[in-house]
Amino acid sequence: MLFKSVKKDFRVAPGNRYRKSDDTELVWIIKNVYTPSGFEKHARAYPTNDPSDVRLYAASVFGDVRFFDPIHVQVQDGRGSESKGPAFAEPATLKPAE
Repeated sequence: MLFKSVKKDFRVAPGNRYRKSDDTELVWIIKNVYTPSGFEKHARAYPTNDPSDVRLYAASVFGDVRFFDPIHVQVQDGRGSESKGPAFAEPATLKPAE
C-alpha cells in the first residue's frame, strides 16, 4: 500500500468557528454535532453572513486545512484557542458605523 490513511480523533463542538479555505473566506459556525446511525460524526454549520444557510458536513472536514482553518475552537479543557485577528470577534464587541 503506497498511501496510509491516518484518521485523527478530531473534535468539533457547537460554537466553534472556522474560516473557509477558498476565495470566499467565509466564517462558519458549528450549530450542532451528531452521529447518524452507522456513519461518521457530522456537523451542521452556517456562515456568519447568513445564519439561515445551514449545511451538513462530515466533522472531519473541519480538521482538514484544505477546506477550513480554525478561528475559535473550544478545546477539551474548556479553554478556547483564537487566531487570525478580529474575524472571531463577537458581534457585541463591534461598534456600529456612525
